[in-house]
Amino acid sequence: MHARESESGAVSLVDSVVDRPLVLHIEDDPVSRALVVRMAACARTPPAVVSAVDGVAGLTLLERMTPDLLLLDLELPDIHGRDILRRVRAAESLRSLTVVVLSGIRDPEVVAETLAVGADRYITKPVEFADFLPVLDELTSPIPATR
Repeated sequence: MHARESESGAVSLVDSVVDRPLVLHIEDDPVSRALVVRMAACARTPPAVVSAVDGVAGLTLLERMTPDLLLLDLELPDIHGRDILRRVRAAESLRSLTVVVLSGIRDPEVVAETLAVGADRYITKPVEFADFLPVLDELTSPIPATR
């Protein structure tokens, strides 16, 4: 599945064959979204990155597709990222989805709480290429057989 962003910022999915891993990135900051897309292009197996500009859009996309990896910001304008994480872990179809939190929050208690709720990794912003690329390579290779 591929995504296209409309003038309103909403993302729609277009069915097609994807020969690469699929990453859903839920992030409200356009600079952070662009940075992740650029870094992902340098991965060993560059994933297709679908972006959602807020939590509601992200949850809607999760109902329509099964990504190989979820990159999740915590401080979204509508729903806290940890609440999205709880929903992902509560949904049987998404329970095994790998979730990496990308957040500017560096508080050790917040990091610990987020990992306890079910995040697989926690990377603080600004995201450093040298920190992010090995994680992306590890979590998106090899491509899972089914989606």
